[in-house]
Amino acid sequence: MWHGLPPTQHVLAVLVNHSSRQASQPNNVSTSSNLYSLTANYLFHKDGRRYSYYAIGGEGWYYRHTALNNYTLIPGTVCQPVWDWWGYACQNGIVSTSNTLATKGMSSGGVNGGVGITISLGDSVLIASLSLGSSAPTPCSARSGPSAS
Repeated sequence: MWHGLPPTQHVLAVLVNHSSRQASQPNNVSTSSNLYSLTANYLFHKDGRRYSYYAIGGEGWYYRHTALNNYTLIPGTVCQPVWDWWGYACQNGIVSTSNTLATKGMSSGGVNGGVGITISLGDSVLIASLSLGSSAPTPCSARSGPSAS
């Protein structure tokens, strides 16, 4: 399973204002945050005439990856030593306009579980509702990027 986890503009503004490496506006900063998972689950299902219920649970592997990018230069800017000092990368004599300020990927094991109900409205109509939750704890102290030591 893949799930994109886009941040809000407020979160970007907080990240930019706390960054001591570069001064940028939130509209110059882009992020991507994704969650990938692979799980194995057991499904218990109890059928009734009109109502049925089920429970699902299992464990799996979860991988989160986040990147914070800064887009502040005009495309085609000629590479000079000062750009390297500010942390920009040069490619073929041109300053790269997509600079990664911080990136982090983390794997962990986790568990998931949920319950659901189905309602039969005839031979060909079935309404289903499911509530599902996951937990994949990771260490809070793992950091990377400009402020990591």
